[in-house]
Amino acid sequence: IVRKESQFISKKSLKSYVNSPFYQSGILVKSGFSFNPLNFLIGLKNEIQLKRSGVIFENSKMISFVENNKACQITLANGSLIQAQRLVIATGGYGGDEIGYLRSRWLPITTSIAVTKSLPEEVKEIINPNFAFSDDRRAGNYFRLISDNRLLWGRGINAIKPPNPKELKKLAQTDIKKFFPSLQDINSYGTIPFDYVWSGKMAYSKSMMPYVGRFSPRTYMLTGFGGHGMNTAPAAAILLAECLLGLSDRVSIFKKVPLKWNGYKFGPIAAELLYRLMTVKDFINQNMLSIKEK
Repeated sequence: IVRKESQFISKKSLKSYVNSPFYQSGILVKSGFSFNPLNFLIGLKNEIQLKRSGVIFENSKMISFVENNKACQITLANGSLIQAQRLVIATGGYGGDEIGYLRSRWLPITTSIAVTKSLPEEVKEIINPNFAFSDDRRAGNYFRLISDNRLLWGRGINAIKPPNPKELKKLAQTDIKKFFPSLQDINSYGTIPFDYVWSGKMAYSKSMMPYVGRFSPRTYMLTGFGGHGMNTAPAAAILLAECLLGLSDRVSIFKKVPLKWNGYKFGPIAAELLYRLMTVKDFINQNMLSIKEK
């Protein structure tokens, strides 16, 4: 569905945005935007510490908690104990045994990002620097040109064994060569070099829906957002905050989301196989389109 604020782009017109043999058409989302999440978090930190006189504690990882009729007792890795009337478990793919039962309701899925060295000015003729791109195929990726003509390339997921930095560079190089073979013609380095590569874990539920709301009498949950931690999670957090402050019960809509078991040791294997299957389907569809064009 192409909404009013969006514009369909034909394959012919797409070349003015991104020039790749792997893209057949696109949708320009005029209401969308791209931003630096690190800068966002720095701004949030300043808002809490400077404007609202709040305190952010570091080096205070929770290792366990116990809930009783009076409070939640939280044990920290530094040996401290906290007594809280209410506890909100807000975590992503890095949550472990410390969050108890919830850890068995989602899977930690790893995704990766690579950032190239500065590329020649001609790269702007291949990738328009004024836009961010998201490939919405079953196993899609995302990318954009950032400062100094560097290409930020987000790629793939891994449920079993995430790639190490050396492997990730090779995988990202293979991806970019595949999607943008013309980059090789302007790239003076020979192989595409990278300044940075890193991976991160996301929490995915079986239903692909987040878990938000009351979990037990004194414990609340805000987790399972997958790759939507910078948009959907803050929106859900507002609803949860309204609930905690007694302002509304809009968060109750999330009661419809079942807390499904993650499959234990078999869950990651199933997730990995599903992603591989999606990749195969994307490959078949791409080749079918190529055959039709010929």
